[in-house]
Amino acid sequence: MQTSLLGQPVNSAGVKSRPTSSGSNPKPLGGGDYMPLAERQKAYDTNEDSFTQVKSSTLESYILTLTHPSAIDGTKHVYYIKLSSSENETLDYILGGYVGTLLKDILGGLLGGLHETTFTFNQGTTPVYKVGLRDYKDTDESKIRFVKDAKGNYYARVTAGANFNQIVIQDQTSGLGGSNYMNIYDSFYYSTLPSCPEILTNYKATGEVLTLLGSTTRPITNEHFAIDSDLQSFTTIGSSKLLSVGLNNQIEQFFYLPEETNKKVVRLKMQMPSGLLKADVASGVEVLFYSNNAVVSTVKVNQSVLKADVLGIINGGGNIPFSFLATPDKDVNGNFVKYDKVSIRVKKPISVGVLASSGDLQLYDVAFVDASPKIVNRCSREFINAGIRERKFDLTQMIPSYDASHEYVIVNQQQKEIPFKTAAEKEANKWQPLGTYYIKGINTSEYCPNVYASFNVQDQQDYKITGKSSISVKLDADNNGQPDASVLFSSALYQSNLPGASGVQIFDERTNQEVTGQTISFNQIGTYNYYVKAKNAALDANVTCDIIKRITVYVYDKQECEYKYKQRVATQVSKGNVLTGAVLNEANAADQDLSTYATISNPINVLGIGTAWVNLMFDNVVNTPIAAGTPVTIKLGQQFSLVELIRGTTVQALDKNGATIGPLISIGELALVNLLAGDNTFEYSFIPKDSGGNAVAYGGVRVLNGGLLGVATSARVYGAYIDERIAINASLVCDTNTVIKGVNPNLVLNATTKDVLYGVEDAGLGVATSLSGVLNPYYAVDAVEGSTSLSGTPNYNTAAVFNSSAAVLNRQKLVVKFKEIARPGDKVQIVMSAEGGILLDLNLLKNFTIQRFMGNNPIGDPVHSEAFEIIRLDLLKLISDQAKDKYVVSLPAIGAPFDRIEIKMDNVVSVNLLGVKTYVWDVSVVPTFTLEIDSNNLCVTAPLEIEKLDVCTTYDLSFASAEYSSVINPVTNQYDIIGWKDIPNSSLHEITSNSNADKQVFELKKTYSSYSKTDNLYLKITTKRQGCRYGNVQYLKVIVKNCGSIVNPLIRTRLESN
Repeated sequence: MQTSLLGQPVNSAGVKSRPTSSGSNPKPLGGGDYMPLAERQKAYDTNEDSFTQVKSSTLESYILTLTHPSAIDGTKHVYYIKLSSSENETLDYILGGYVGTLLKDILGGLLGGLHETTFTFNQGTTPVYKVGLRDYKDTDESKIRFVKDAKGNYYARVTAGANFNQIVIQDQTSGLGGSNYMNIYDSFYYSTLPSCPEILTNYKATGEVLTLLGSTTRPITNEHFAIDSDLQSFTTIGSSKLLSVGLNNQIEQFFYLPEETNKKVVRLKMQMPSGLLKADVASGVEVLFYSNNAVVSTVKVNQSVLKADVLGIINGGGNIPFSFLATPDKDVNGNFVKYDKVSIRVKKPISVGVLASSGDLQLYDVAFVDASPKIVNRCSREFINAGIRERKFDLTQMIPSYDASHEYVIVNQQQKEIPFKTAAEKEANKWQPLGTYYIKGINTSEYCPNVYASFNVQDQQDYKITGKSSISVKLDADNNGQPDASVLFSSALYQSNLPGASGVQIFDERTNQEVTGQTISFNQIGTYNYYVKAKNAALDANVTCDIIKRITVYVYDKQECEYKYKQRVATQVSKGNVLTGAVLNEANAADQDLSTYATISNPINVLGIGTAWVNLMFDNVVNTPIAAGTPVTIKLGQQFSLVELIRGTTVQALDKNGATIGPLISIGELALVNLLAGDNTFEYSFIPKDSGGNAVAYGGVRVLNGGLLGVATSARVYGAYIDERIAINASLVCDTNTVIKGVNPNLVLNATTKDVLYGVEDAGLGVATSLSGVLNPYYAVDAVEGSTSLSGTPNYNTAAVFNSSAAVLNRQKLVVKFKEIARPGDKVQIVMSAEGGILLDLNLLKNFTIQRFMGNNPIGDPVHSEAFEIIRLDLLKLISDQAKDKYVVSLPAIGAPFDRIEIKMDNVVSVNLLGVKTYVWDVSVVPTFTLEIDSNNLCVTAPLEIEKLDVCTTYDLSFASAEYSSVINPVTNQYDIIGWKDIPNSSLHEITSNSNADKQVFELKKTYSSYSKTDNLYLKITTKRQGCRYGNVQYLKVIVKNCGSIVNPLIRTRLESN
């Protein structure tokens, strides 16, 4: 059995099984064989540059017989004969698909006489297969194909289809052909495949194309340049030759792998005339994947190439080389289909007018790279350019056994080339962003110098900075009506374990200015971000690694309790279009439901003409426009398109009368570079300004989608809104659970959620997907409906799904936006499970991170799995009749407010440890409650105190009992709680009424002994913020006794550090 070539991790030459004996025909007048043994052995020795010359003339004909000691299975093994001819033109034509009568006509026009070389494959003395070059027919292509390697050497690639042990090669010349020869350099098959294979190539064109060209030229020239290591040399595929032939004609170049694989994707670099990218001809260039000569997958280049800058290519006239990865389809199990050959096919386009002067397709690089790159962790350092912070690593520290004198071919995840051959290039380009890199030229025992090695470089997480992540300060600490909040940013408060670091520095995240040792004053409430940095060297020029920790400063004041932020949605809509542009379902963009959307689209068009837009206006802005400086947010979406197409979407402010004001702003200016193909929703916020950059009052916003040349574009518009600060008064009506209509059936969201965003991001691999990574995103936040005791509480029967089969090697994200700002000390509770009932633990959750945000500003550092608290849902005593194999992942409290969280699953790390699907059943904000002492006993002789989280927060206390299932849960050996029942007249009376007090004190009068005796008494705690219910209701199991305690345990709600 052969050892897998593509699966080998080491650089091995493989094992070539060559003939062990040979023979030659005798000379007619005696004197021995035409070819003595020493000459014959050159056809199968280990020196691949030496050769046996099989000659012929009108007077003599040499015959070379090569014999293996045992039969070769021609159904499994590919046999290779490295050769050249006195008439390499013949090999070129056969290699290019000239067969039968057409080949004879071409060769007849080239030669003065007849030169023929025949190859006969025998089993013993019985012929199995025979072919002559001049007599080569289309039926022979399944048995023997002539191909080239990267250096331009010729090979016969034999798939005999039957056992054989002998090859007979005869050269003959007749007529006036003079003398000719066939040189045989090597003959072998692989009993053990090499780990560093040579990719071989040939091509084929339809007969009409070949007839047209005759012997003057070939449809493809320099075919081996596509597989060499020079990214500047290229193969020319004569796409312009198709202009003069009929439809259904094509030219196709093939690239052969030594075995089937589903572990590789194809990297291509080409230069395509812009006409081939236009809409009606884009389907004319395809990448095909074959298995056993049958097509198993097809990728149209107009779809794959979208990862490149299509608009730039088109506008540049098409004369710009671009690179991309082509990936085969997946099977029912989510794996790539297996293939053993790939081709680039150019077909005759339906419309050829645009090709009249466009030239030919140039193919610079075809290579097979790992679909799953090797994960390597490297310490990186931060670079700041024009205020933009970016982490980069040193390539020379990542390349295995790096040799400064060696030349490397390197491309990044966008398939852009990084010059890395000369000393100057290496010094200029060694610092690169984290991500995936493909490197050719590594010459070690583990890597093949002629094959791209794939690495996904991630930031090393071994080193940390310890210290407070959040700092809370009161705006007016002495209550004199003047702001006096300040923070001393002392480096002594932070330590790191980074080798070589001596202390830390602290910087303002907004300006990147150092504030170490400074006292910074704050004159208004809000959140402010800073960061701590530790470096592994004192001199900046010597720094190769640094680490960062974010600090969030929260400035608060009791004035916050007098106001709240309410989302005000634009409710008036109009539309417009030019030529091919169109707007569908425009009313959905102004229905105050951010789950429904309008679609602005432009169909495929050759001229690139078409524009459409929707205008979204707020109510009552004619008399009271939106104040200058107020940000407006637009929720947008895309499906089956890429970030480059977002460049066709722009926004512009509208004045109070609906007229445009200020400049057009491209959505492409947003940091969306990581969005991939698939179902994505995101928000874009901006402050409307005039042409001079001054903030202006406004009445609405326009979202416009313009046509890209030859590309169908569309944008979803869910709505526009502002966050309006309103005063709280007695007439304020509390919000109920949000109802959305953008899913079927309509959903009620849980008590803490306002909306969700979702999508797929590039994890640094550049491999796109056309599917949504997160399925049914709203099911992660929906609530129980109906008139039961659970109405409005989280629904644990429905779940959003992180679908790793749809987004392998990418990051999927789910953003949950909360109705109210979560306060310092609030926890987030995420209910999860894995496909197949896998037991969740911290190790399996390593590919999840959670980031808190306030608007678009991150709050604190990303939270990794080691900080999660995990507990089974049924053990937590939440409603658990459907809770088997579901777990609560609790995000620890932080001393700063936030209004949303982003959950990311990275499918590069721990791929599929949780199975193909990971379920998120609920995401909710949970106010924190803990008893000061470890006891649930309460006494009626003492008041019950609850600590107030802040002056904006109050609590209602009462008692409830649990409704239990009728059968015992076999896992917990207990009855499940299936609902709650309020105990009548159990609300506790508050003794204190001072709203500024730090505690609420309640009078406890009854023991509710009938419930305590059955161990079914719960203290029900309802949190209220600014008078309205906030978060999920919490239940603490208690026993109330008529005892002599002086003090009941305090119910704590705050972080101890604050």
